[in-house]
Amino acid sequence: MSAQTERLLNLMFALINTRVPLSKADIRVKVGGYDRSATTEAFNRMFERDKKMLRDIHVPLQTLPIDPGFNDEDGYTIDRDAWLLPKLEISELEQATLSIAVHAWKNKQIAAQANDALGWLTDSPFQRATSLQLGLANGKDGVNEIFDAICNGKAVRFTYKSREQDEIQTRTVDPWRIIVTGGHWYLVGFDHDRQERRTYKLERIKSQISILEQDIENEIPENFSANEVVSHWRQVDTEQRVALVKAVKGRAGLLRLQATSIEEKADHDILHIEYSNEIVLARDLASVCDHVEVIEPESLVAEVTEIVRKSMDRNKS
Repeated sequence: MSAQTERLLNLMFALINTRVPLSKADIRVKVGGYDRSATTEAFNRMFERDKKMLRDIHVPLQTLPIDPGFNDEDGYTIDRDAWLLPKLEISELEQATLSIAVHAWKNKQIAAQANDALGWLTDSPFQRATSLQLGLANGKDGVNEIFDAICNGKAVRFTYKSREQDEIQTRTVDPWRIIVTGGHWYLVGFDHDRQERRTYKLERIKSQISILEQDIENEIPENFSANEVVSHWRQVDTEQRVALVKAVKGRAGLLRLQATSIEEKADHDILHIEYSNEIVLARDLASVCDHVEVIEPESLVAEVTEIVRKSMDRNKS
């Protein structure tokens, strides 16, 4: 960092945090970077250059009387209201979405930094301490590599065993989106060999995911909708039903995104979730079973209980 840049930062910090305008004499003594042994004329020239530079980068530098009653000496300050960002109003749904993104990181250092950043966007220590969990969604291996490829516009390659075929095949894909649904991770992208959009269950990927040097050839369509991709998985039952789910405040972010309405209670929330495929919703609920409780219907309660029981039995064995 150059001496001039450091001095300007010191000046900005002093002017934005002062309660009363600072005189030139105060700035010369209190702000690091100004040579106190320099002549008054040299200081004035340097200060004038610094003021011009701040105004050139649109810092709202103000010249105001130090004592409004006498108006005999001017001081300097920065208009906080004009300079600082406005307070961010983040809804519960937006906070849930951000927290889901934060917890997608497997790298502990990055996850901690992302969680700290999320904390600064919330309004209170309680909210900062509240973190949403993705639950035990299966197939998380490879998520970071796919995110990196999407962000950098690169194709990926991996070996894959589809449900229809026993043979393991190599797939080269332009990655578009990562989706979590039914307790599983999926990659949606354009398959180079099949020349069409395909969806891959990450649990069925049998190798490390390689990020290729080649750029994505087939960009994601402008009208692409992740909800449409998974909608046909969910539209199995003809009857449209509504589930009532009790959720711990600040938890079960994926379910909150599915909810058509949320009743806020003192110590929990009630999620109203419309669904057609009971098995898929039950898997979503089971993946965050430590933070939710199904109130109704009874058939959904039974389905979630059975999934959790089987999962516990597998873990014991």
